Amino acid sequence: MKYRLLIGSVILLALGYGAFWHSAANRAETLVKEGLDALNAGPTKARAQRIDSQGFPYRLQIRIDQPFLSNQKTELQWSAGAQRLMLFTHPWTPDHVVAEGTAVALGLGALTLSAPAPKASVVRGGGFARIDVDFGPVHLNVPNSKNQQMTADRMQLHLRLPDHKADSEASNAATEAPSSDALLQEERADIAISLTNLALGPFADQAPDPVISRLELHGELHGRLPTPVTARSLAQWRDQGGTIEISDLALIWGTVRITGDGSLTLDEQLRPLGALSLTIEQPGLLIAYLAAHGWIDRESAPYLREGMEQIATMGDGRAMRLPITMQDGRIFAGPFPVADTGPIVGGR
Repeated sequence: MKYRLLIGSVILLALGYGAFWHSAANRAETLVKEGLDALNAGPTKARAQRIDSQGFPYRLQIRIDQPFLSNQKTELQWSAGAQRLMLFTHPWTPDHVVAEGTAVALGLGALTLSAPAPKASVVRGGGFARIDVDFGPVHLNVPNSKNQQMTADRMQLHLRLPDHKADSEASNAATEAPSSDALLQEERADIAISLTNLALGPFADQAPDPVISRLELHGELHGRLPTPVTARSLAQWRDQGGTIEISDLALIWGTVRITGDGSLTLDEQLRPLGALSLTIEQPGLLIAYLAAHGWIDRESAPYLREGMEQIATMGDGRAMRLPITMQDGRIFAGPFPVADTGPIVGGR
């Protein structure tokens, strides 16, 4: 009798778990399809060739074949697609999702990025969502590259974002809504991005080295940026005090070394506005390279190079601190105007 009860209990548990798993799988499929439908209701267009669930009994995985998202109706046009996207989680830990992509291609304006097999992790909790993406090796097409690619051995992206879904659930239970100023003060996204062994490809001519060994940036985005990103939403973000705070910038490029920090926002014409404080080793090599490619004013470059090298000589002969300011549509290196800037998207 005891064995019959034990076997019966095991069978009931197995049947119960099977029902639980299939219910979670159906719910996950429904959420993905509803998410695509919601995107299609706005300016973003989304599609997928096939969506199905797999992985029983240990884990839940959603396979999405030929997913593609794009927004070509706003000033900041973008697209994202892949041959296949796999989403993994466990029914008992739905707030942690791992994603693996195959032949992923991303586009932002004239910039495109492709990665053969990127991986990502998304963890929700405590009012935040943490997103960690390891793109692995990447290929980049940038403006004026004449269809020649830049490559990097590895690209990583780390984000810590406010979880607005959790915020909305909490606000529904709150007796008094916070003011817009309070929301702005609390809204902060942490951002870190790194590139390892970035080969300059079409931009390697006269470079200090054809490969940038390391490029790393850590910062914070302050203020909630409405979506989709348009000239109007960027202006709204700026007018509410939105800024980008760069806490750590590091570049190793042959004998050139750059470290720094700074703060940026946008002016009335949506041009970059702010200041950076950089420490540069071998500044003359950097100035010569930027001038050779026409990225800074060629007439100012010799005076800027001479001045920077003299300042560096007054120190240890290699490094110098240089303030970079952006205002009125121009970039200044110390007192020297070196380049012009325009709106990052079309006019309002």
